[in-house]
Amino acid sequence: MYEVYQSEFARAIVNQNLEKLIETGKIKVNNKIMSKDYKIKNGDRVSHAKHRHEIPVLADQIEIIHDDEDFLAVNKVFYYC
Repeated sequence: MYEVYQSEFARAIVNQNLEKLIETGKIKVNNKIMSKDYKIKNGDRVSHAKHRHEIPVLADQIEIIHDDEDFLAVNKVFYYC
């Protein structure tokens, strides 16, 4: 799994330790934590959970796109000056 992920998805793991991502379950096969030596087979599903921080919302007015008892959707587009 290590070699395949490193060669096929190098852009997804820039500045990250691939072994640690596999060991901690950030990269899974078929929704299971596997060892880095696992041989990926035809039909296996490889997933990579990645935490990203969104850009901060400024004190500008936030546009509410949709609001009901189940969902609140907002547009918080950030414009660079």
